[in-house]
Amino acid sequence: MANKQYFKKRRQQKAEELARKKATRNSQAVFLIVTEGEETEPRYFKALRKDLALAVGQVDIFGFGYTPKRLVEQAIKKAQKDHYDQIFCVFDRDAHPHFEAAFRLAKRSRKPVHVIASTPCFEIWYLLHFTYTTKSYHPKEKHSPCDCLICDLKTYLPNYAKSEEHLYQKLKNHRETAKKHAAQLKT
Repeated sequence: MANKQYFKKRRQQKAEELARKKATRNSQAVFLIVTEGEETEPRYFKALRKDLALAVGQVDIFGFGYTPKRLVEQAIKKAQKDHYDQIFCVFDRDAHPHFEAAFRLAKRSRKPVHVIASTPCFEIWYLLHFTYTTKSYHPKEKHSPCDCLICDLKTYLPNYAKSEEHLYQKLKNHRETAKKHAAQLKT
């Protein structure tokens, strides 16, 4: 009798082992960040991802170098192909002719697309690590608004260059200050 129960239990265990496993999804959210800049922004976000010990598959970062509208289109297309819980498009205000169209396109997307527009350029985020400013940057002589902002940034980072490899390391200890300053700009 004990022998029958043993074999019955063993058959049941084998059936459970052979049964199709339920699909499970990693409980961590998966993010997509696409940027207008091909170097500056992706380098910053990749260093941040590494500093926060986030996996590459958890936060995907692409610097496309597209106009804002095309960047949002690309993000939506990529999101349809791959699964992302959150999508962020980061681009500069500049003088893009279809700037507002990018916002409308993001708003109409089935999956929420968060648009982060830097005025005048991404380097405003770097500057906010050191100081709060509401300064309006305008072209001056042969300098773009971004060039003028970078002049102010060089007060704090005298050797700043867009292609600087380890810039994040110089900024990371000031990240909370930057977040506080950015929140002040929103109000």
